[in-house]
Amino acid sequence: MINVLIVEDERIAAEYLRRIIEQVGYSVVGIAKSSDEAFALLKHNAVDAVLTDIMIQGGQSGAEFAVALRQISQCAIIFTTAYADEEMVEYAVLASVDGYLIKPLVPKEVLVTLKLALKRRRFMRTGNDEIITLQGGYKLHRNGSLFKEVTRINITSKMRELLEYLAKNPNHYHSTQAISSALWGRPDCVGALRTLIYRLRQTTSEKLIDASVSEGYRLHKENI
Repeated sequence: MINVLIVEDERIAAEYLRRIIEQVGYSVVGIAKSSDEAFALLKHNAVDAVLTDIMIQGGQSGAEFAVALRQISQCAIIFTTAYADEEMVEYAVLASVDGYLIKPLVPKEVLVTLKLALKRRRFMRTGNDEIITLQGGYKLHRNGSLFKEVTRINITSKMRELLEYLAKNPNHYHSTQAISSALWGRPDCVGALRTLIYRLRQTTSEKLIDASVSEGYRLHKENI
């Protein structure tokens, strides 16, 4: 059984989302109006996914809650919001969210985004220990570890997901729409993708990922 937590302070919106999720046989373990309520529910319920509105009650926003949650859980996290701005994109990167939904919610989009997010998280948990050798002496392990020679580099789960996606077909350009769909479940998360790549380059090397205005992005992989 797939367990889902909804974090939404508007009751009608929360119940609408509950009905969408339950119609495919998933279980909604609870509805929280604030981050405090959400963490209280998480203490007693194992969840596979959390859908949180950006703006919720309490001293912590839904975006800040997502960042805090990611520190202790690798469950799928999806933002729901009435709008998308640069601040939301920043939080999306920090929390390594798996997708976002723009209100008013469309049932089909909710279910597709949720199923893709769950699938990505399952893949990340079951990856093997194959080592991907990248340009500049970097080595990416399928268990999520990135090394520069013998030094471990701290990267977010979303950075790892990006590297694994690009490494499946190295030295080949992938369109921004294709990468966005693979990482967030929708093709229009261009801002989030650019921010993610910028942060990854800061953490590793400018030369690790090539960018082409017309073609997208590609990964330099050695010993192919």
